Amino acid sequence: MRRSGTGGHVLRLALIGFAWILAGCTRVSEPTNPKRLAEQFEVFFGFKPPPSVTEIRSKSVQIGDSLTDWISFRCDQRVFSQMTNSRDLRVIDAEGLSVELEKMARGAPSDIPHLAVVNPNAPRWWPASPEASMRHLFYLPRLNTNQGSPGIPYGYEHYFWRDEASGKVFACHSMSR
Repeated sequence: MRRSGTGGHVLRLALIGFAWILAGCTRVSEPTNPKRLAEQFEVFFGFKPPPSVTEIRSKSVQIGDSLTDWISFRCDQRVFSQMTNSRDLRVIDAEGLSVELEKMARGAPSDIPHLAVVNPNAPRWWPASPEASMRHLFYLPRLNTNQGSPGIPYGYEHYFWRDEASGKVFACHSMSR
């Protein structure tokens, strides 16, 4: 004789509820509209892309209160210089980056981005080993705070580089609370 109990139903309902909540907290966007792509560029760099910026690709993934945006494009040297002309921006060469990544792998603190961490949500067009294709990495120092002041996220990273082989610029920023 089969006994029916509420334990299985409760578990099933809990799993459905959890899946519903998770699905509601996840957003993925890969715009193809030129206007939306230009807006993404402006969010990253603070100015509208001039006509010399071409082949813009973008992806955004939000999971709960964490957001990561990726963008790639081609541009001329004048635009690249404009992007790197920020007093808060830091630059590290390939050799220095290699040393920093080795220190981070051993658990040492660093203010450079977590390039060595592979993000499973990264777009297919994102390089698998970014450090292998760059001469210089431009970045804002990582901001990590447990205080959560208004307008300041708990964690923030912003970095970009020009791929030496393809000439494309790759940029990423992520925020989490």
